[in-house]
Amino acid sequence: MDQSYTPNGGFDGVHYESGGGNVEYSSAKQMTTPPPRYVAAGSPTSTLFTIGLVLRGLVIVLTFISTVVMGVARERENIAVVVNYDPIIGATVYNGPYTTKSTYSSAFVYFLVANPVVFVYSVASLATAILNRAELSGVQLLLTVGDVAAAALLLSANGAAAAISVVLANGQVKLAGWTKICHVYGGFCSRVNVAVGLSTVAAAAYVLLVVVNG
Repeated sequence: MDQSYTPNGGFDGVHYESGGGNVEYSSAKQMTTPPPRYVAAGSPTSTLFTIGLVLRGLVIVLTFISTVVMGVARERENIAVVVNYDPIIGATVYNGPYTTKSTYSSAFVYFLVANPVVFVYSVASLATAILNRAELSGVQLLLTVGDVAAAALLLSANGAAAAISVVLANGQVKLAGWTKICHVYGGFCSRVNVAVGLSTVAAAAYVLLVVVNG
């Protein structure tokens, strides 16, 4: 008479049958599908983390280019300038080369200071964001405060530079007696406008970064 039994510890699903000298093994079917992987919200592999790195890299490129373009903005042209006017003998006119460059304007100098500062901060914040893979709340708070300050600095510098570029293009004779010069120094004005435009895009990137991280 055949007897079947399950030995102690038969949790592995193996059954042994005695009799006839034959032994049968029937193993439970094992799972071949790996357990699902879960990615924690806000992990370094998330989309928001990648967007943050891309925006910081974009700001680095834009602030560097805008600083270089504004720094080399200068032009030399031969123009006639009234250096003295007398109602009896008339005006004294000087014809000669005159040079204009970005460092002649305090607003442009402010621009040349603000953009390198934001450039250095952007490099440091990008490295910090990459190293902060655990996204510690304290580090994230410091980055957010720095991002707000960088955006504010760029916006103020761009506003000041844009105001002067408008005066260069249109003049301000009634208020300050400034005549427009962009019809003469066209290359200089074009470089200034390009620099301000690039820096404005960098400021917008930081505003977007603050919104995304907020």
